[in-house]
Amino acid sequence: MEEKDLVTADVQEEKAEKPKNDVRKKILILVILLLCVGVLVALVIFRSGIPLVDFWTVAGSVDPVETEIAEVKKIEGVLGTRVARRGTLALYEGLNAEGKRTQSVVHLASGTVMVTLADTDAKEHEVTLREASGAAWYSVETVTKGESPLYSIALYDDGGKSFAAKENLAQSAYDDLDFESVLDLVRFENKVYRLQEGERARQAFTIGTFSRLPDFDRKVGSYYFVEQKKDVENGIAEARFVYNEKGVLTATCHVPTAAVKESFFYLSDGTLLLQYVTLASEHSEEYTYVEKNQKYTLHHLLISARDGARTELDAPEFYITNILSDKKMLAEGGLNTSIANLAWGYHVNSELLDTSDHCLSSVLLSNRGRITSEVGDIIPAMYGGVIYGVAKNRWVAINLADECFLLNEWGAVVGAFPGLDAAGLEVAQKLFVYGQSIYDWDLELLYDMKENGIVSHRLVGSSVLMYKENGEVLLFDPEEKEATVILAADSDASISVQGGALIAALKTVNGKKQYAFYNEHNTHLVTLTADAVTATSYEIDGSLIVELLVTVGDSTELYLATVED
Repeated sequence: MEEKDLVTADVQEEKAEKPKNDVRKKILILVILLLCVGVLVALVIFRSGIPLVDFWTVAGSVDPVETEIAEVKKIEGVLGTRVARRGTLALYEGLNAEGKRTQSVVHLASGTVMVTLADTDAKEHEVTLREASGAAWYSVETVTKGESPLYSIALYDDGGKSFAAKENLAQSAYDDLDFESVLDLVRFENKVYRLQEGERARQAFTIGTFSRLPDFDRKVGSYYFVEQKKDVENGIAEARFVYNEKGVLTATCHVPTAAVKESFFYLSDGTLLLQYVTLASEHSEEYTYVEKNQKYTLHHLLISARDGARTELDAPEFYITNILSDKKMLAEGGLNTSIANLAWGYHVNSELLDTSDHCLSSVLLSNRGRITSEVGDIIPAMYGGVIYGVAKNRWVAINLADECFLLNEWGAVVGAFPGLDAAGLEVAQKLFVYGQSIYDWDLELLYDMKENGIVSHRLVGSSVLMYKENGEVLLFDPEEKEATVILAADSDASISVQGGALIAALKTVNGKKQYAFYNEHNTHLVTLTADAVTATSYEIDGSLIVELLVTVGDSTELYLATVED
């Protein structure tokens, strides 16, 4: 409304002096308001840590993996060893006091025992862990013995809730029972359930009695895709088939026969983008670029996943090589997950398509196929506008000379960096080791291991366990920024790293092995007397979990080491 008043006043400027003065007042007020808003926004940005670079929309904080173990607890009632693991679930098998097989399903993140089943003379169980697009689930099959055995089966989500079951079936009926899993869908007879990690399985839709789920290749948004590959010998073209969340075919797209090059890309809302190239005649004026004296036309076709509607984009001049739209992958790369689509490719300039390294560009692409902005060079001659997240508020950018630079959250260069594939580089969230030196993420030298007589080292979370030739063991803690002796040279104990996150001190007491476990800050967690301890680490939901299988005599007990909530 105010803008309209300004325009109106501007038109009347020549007619009267008073309106002209009014305009000046309004402009002054507007400038003052904008300055106030600008200061407010700057304060909010400063306090919230939003990066202030030209293309800050592609810069975000890497979500660090929590590695500081806070407790080690015994999981009661679980016998034996791990025989399978899917996502958050692990399956353990052992023998009980009666010598019968036991099977336990444990939710690793919470330490909850989902179920423990023991075989008897009358019943036998078979537990199978399964996975659906990252969501763990399991089946329990039970046979009741007898002259005419009866069979039962139940399917459970990762919360231990049964979502489908059949009981007391005869052998023939059990053999005819049919279920399958495709991506995040599980079909049990004619009912299809959708599984999502941390949520209850829910019935999604039903299908015909004699139907099966299509062999979906991927899911984007709420749509499923079947990818048909090109088969030149049999005359089959590259194609995509799109199904909605109810399993209904909503769209299809076959590559035109005139195409000499083609690529399918998936945009973040499920829209398909088909890029293909056709030959143009020698005398044609309708073409995109020339290569080796041959004219080519570049086509970009959008296919709506909802209804298959097609939109041919006008005269595209950006040749796409890759598109990143998956939120999880964006986050893992330290990029802002609000990005719709991040595309890499080459601009057509003066009817030429140059695919040399120095011509690679990154652009932000809308789900309508429009380039909304181009990712500029945060450093001079930056390679393709690509940055990689390495720690919280720290990224690495590479230039065309293959030089690497460390950037902070404001897009400023902290300094030269060895490179992500440099020999001797070990990265943690609070520090990194390069060669025989420990640095923080401001590139400040924290500790020179060679100068201090260190002959070997191991990362423990974000701390560094260091060994001297005389047997002395030290721990460098990034929070304390100093090295502490944790084992004297003349000690009868030994120090090792277990599961990548626990420091284990092993010594023999009264003829028995004693394991004392500490976290990366040398905080004592638990001491166990055992014949052997086997440690395995898992990264689940951004947190490190260490499984400790503790063997005492003929029995094995389960302990889980977890980070603080």
